[in-house]
Amino acid sequence: MLASLLALMTILLAGCSSGSPTSQATATPGGVGVQITPNAQTPQGQDAMIVDMLKNMQTYGYDNNKLINNGLGGMWVNWLYGSSPLQTNINGTGKPDTISPPRHDPLTDLRYLHNLLTYKSLHPNDTQFDGDITRYTKIVQADFATNTTNANARGWVYDEFADMYQLTHQSWFSQQMQGMAAYWYANNYHSNIGGIYFTTNTAYPGGYYRVDWAVEESCGLIQAGTLFNHPEWVAAGKSALAFVYSHAYIGAYHVFPTLMTDVVNPDGSANPDEVFGKAGSQVSVADLGQESLSLLHAYMLTHDSSYLNKAEDMLDNQTATHDPLGMWDAAHLGYYRFAVFSGTSYLNAGTPTVQNGPTDKKEVGRQQEMLEAFAVANALTGGRYQQMEQAMLKVAQITYYAPGHGYLYEERVDWSLVTINTKNHQHIPETWVTSEAMGIVMEGLFATERTNPW
Repeated sequence: MLASLLALMTILLAGCSSGSPTSQATATPGGVGVQITPNAQTPQGQDAMIVDMLKNMQTYGYDNNKLINNGLGGMWVNWLYGSSPLQTNINGTGKPDTISPPRHDPLTDLRYLHNLLTYKSLHPNDTQFDGDITRYTKIVQADFATNTTNANARGWVYDEFADMYQLTHQSWFSQQMQGMAAYWYANNYHSNIGGIYFTTNTAYPGGYYRVDWAVEESCGLIQAGTLFNHPEWVAAGKSALAFVYSHAYIGAYHVFPTLMTDVVNPDGSANPDEVFGKAGSQVSVADLGQESLSLLHAYMLTHDSSYLNKAEDMLDNQTATHDPLGMWDAAHLGYYRFAVFSGTSYLNAGTPTVQNGPTDKKEVGRQQEMLEAFAVANALTGGRYQQMEQAMLKVAQITYYAPGHGYLYEERVDWSLVTINTKNHQHIPETWVTSEAMGIVMEGLFATERTNPW
């Protein structure tokens, strides 16, 4: 294993010091303008990266604070590998939090358990992480103890539970799936307009919704209704998905914005020209990747090609060679963080501006939602997205932060380190790895290895 890791570090250093990629012309969907060479993208190289991260999370990621999950603890948000004493939950000032209880994100626990279970399914004789599987099964059950009575609005959480149920056949995961769908149907779906929206923010009296969550919940309802024989959930999911497409999908660019408001008029009817909420005109490739995945999952369960077609419509227009939004960085690879539309509403979206300046940033882990989406779509289409899958694997290789044994939250557009400049003239490089970034990237890496990726 040590020899494998040393070889991997050599590869990573070579990848980071290479010059501009050579161009490779192609007009096919999923084409990429970079020559991919054999390196850490082999299953052996990927496994070395995965094991390295899992060991890091196993050894340093666990926060045993008794105030979290009634003493069970959970995963740190981030930590500075090699620091002594270990610096954890470092905030925007470059210093560890001083709050009690410490920040804790149950979603990172969820992804960590998912990745542990996936690794175990691919390496059934490897027992080195069995203890953490036991520990984090209990932690996740505590994290989501009330999830079926007050379900998480993030529809992708349903997909996490669905895959963990496939991997383990444990009834608790199935119960979560059913409980979430039942809650969404009863509380988030509004039959009078046939859409999903929320009314809990007084700043938006006409209702609002995170577009990615609405797409994901719609697909979750379709999946759960099909799987558990609830036709009313299927009907609601189909209606809600059609609603969000007719009120938020910006067809000229094949993308969804982030937040829509003024969903209903004062008389309760649907507003045909919904307004962007605060930062709502942004487009994130992380959201596009997750939206595509939800559509692909709906297709996998129902075999209704309309969901596959919708996913392909988004993915076909987010490649290195066909990118109307302009989010792909041909010089340094990967996706820029955001594009922002200049308009104010659905019918007047305006034109997008990509945040691609020298002081802008890229989200290292979140953009790898696209790796998972391309990998799943590639498996479902007979290899149509192979080159973009390989391109995102290349990004995973060159952004792996070897000194930290994981992935950082953000880097500059050229993949150099972000520096925090403090008021007292300190210059602190952001070198702490995050449990979220590592969790997302591992899910993408596993998707390229599984015979039937989810």
